[in-house]
Amino acid sequence: MKELLKFEEWHLPEGVSTHGLVVNARELLHVGLEGRRVERLTGEFSESYILKQLPLEGVNTGESWAYAKVLPHLPVMYPRLIAQSKDRTQETPWLLFEDMGTIHHEVDESMLIQIAEWMALWHAVPLDPYPELSRSGQKPGYDAIVTDLSAKRSVISRLLKSLGFEKNVANAFYDRLEGLSFSDVEVYSHGDLHPGNYGRTSSGRIVVLDWEHNHRNSPLWDLYHMLDMSHPLYPRMPDVLIRDKVLDAYLEFSQAHGRLYDKEPFKKDYMLFAAAFSLWMLTLIDHDLQDPESIWPQDSLRRQREETWKTIIDILETF
Repeated sequence: MKELLKFEEWHLPEGVSTHGLVVNARELLHVGLEGRRVERLTGEFSESYILKQLPLEGVNTGESWAYAKVLPHLPVMYPRLIAQSKDRTQETPWLLFEDMGTIHHEVDESMLIQIAEWMALWHAVPLDPYPELSRSGQKPGYDAIVTDLSAKRSVISRLLKSLGFEKNVANAFYDRLEGLSFSDVEVYSHGDLHPGNYGRTSSGRIVVLDWEHNHRNSPLWDLYHMLDMSHPLYPRMPDVLIRDKVLDAYLEFSQAHGRLYDKEPFKKDYMLFAAAFSLWMLTLIDHDLQDPESIWPQDSLRRQREETWKTIIDILETF
């Protein structure tokens, strides 16, 4: 990983000034993978924008691609793109967005149902016109996760026993896990729809952010990230009733867009997918808890682990 530059040493891209923005103030909001920065820029008339650095390898099918190819065909649930780098060979590609102000990430039922409606629409986007769109995103795919869980079967079985489950539950989970594949249904996926990437603005507008990891995947991928994916910075506790309502809403919205799923088998597949992904996430969280160089605070990781435990318990109790 490249060494991070000091904030004051990172010069604004030339394209920002040629766009006509005179920057009077800069606020560092976030430093992501490989030191990529997200900043708030304030202009001479107090107008503000969000500047985001992009990964070099994602320029052709990442967030700028999504804004050019797919998002214009969807409801405006995303920040407006103001400008972007033109020279694809420059060291640090960038995007300049409208500033939507403070975004609140507290999750509630109405927000999830609204996003489920939009999700059904983006899942209905035809994929044939986009052969360049990858099948891999930021995280390993489902098949890789299953392989990892299978290799750690004894560890997972002990973990489930510690959560109060008998051996027959672990056996039933693995029997279903190894006999099922979700790869036959493929949709356009946001790719990273955890609670930090959607929320409400102070005016009440619901927004979906950060399309950087868009790719082809199972519809269950986005649903799991929206409903049950835990995150160290965005606490929430899983809710069985809300999960069921949102899945029902998604299936109804999908049918309206020409995708008809068999309701009960689809929901059973979701529960298996969510159990597998949550168990895999738990192994990552436990690893981070043991890592003295983890970027996440210990108390946040412990809270994330508790949330993930709750999701696993809720789901495996239905097996």
